[in-house]
Amino acid sequence: MIRAAERADLRVIVPLLEELDRDGTRADPRYRVRPEATARMAETLGELWFDRFLPFPACLVAEVEGAVVGVVSALPSQAHPILDDEPTARIQQLYVHPDHRRRGLARALVQRMVRQATQAGYPRIEVSTLALDPRALAFWRASGFSDLRVVLARLG
Repeated sequence: MIRAAERADLRVIVPLLEELDRDGTRADPRYRVRPEATARMAETLGELWFDRFLPFPACLVAEVEGAVVGVVSALPSQAHPILDDEPTARIQQLYVHPDHRRRGLARALVQRMVRQATQAGYPRIEVSTLALDPRALAFWRASGFSDLRVVLARLG
């Protein structure tokens, strides 16, 4: 079952997103999360997702037998000051617990989020992912997303 997240779900969502961050670092060691981020994650997500009006639910969860095993989040994106872009929602995070992968949960979460954002007046959906994570790139492309911009970083 896929449903809108509730504030009480944060106690389960935060560990899932911590694992997403660890997966990101394993895929690309340049991707590092600040040590203090974990302690602030529930508070920050509560403010972003629940403490303000949003035109669509910012977070959806997938439940299997009453347990939250997957999460997708998205927020409306600020309009670009120069470009004539359509209203845009930006998917922030997507994670499904490894024990529940390869069952279509990630795709179902994304499809539901896209549908809700589109119905709320956000016809353009963007996502960014790590360039060195071939599984993520393949998933997003198979889900109908294509390259729009490339962000290049000089690290050092």
